[in-house]
Amino acid sequence: LDMEKGRLGKHGFTRPEHWGRKYARHPDTGILFEGYDIPWCREAIDLAMKLHRFYYANYSIGWDLAIAESGPVFIEANRGWGPYVHLIVEDQFVDKFFQFFG
Repeated sequence: LDMEKGRLGKHGFTRPEHWGRKYARHPDTGILFEGYDIPWCREAIDLAMKLHRFYYANYSIGWDLAIAESGPVFIEANRGWGPYVHLIVEDQFVDKFFQFFG
């Protein structure tokens, strides 16, 4: 995800427990990931940051948000969010993570 532009990158991934597959297109809809604009992306990021202020003692939370026609909607927060996909697809993920939270 390019958070500045609100667009997806080249591939989507499933978690390791779901066979850890890599896709250029969504397996159900066939939509191409690369360059796909996420509606309400900036607002979703802002919502997650706003909600996180209520959980300041937890420095890392997995925020599950949905994108509705009217904007982002909070679903749940996960303390044990699992960085597995990030470890696979993002260069230097651990170093970046500890730069912020180490």
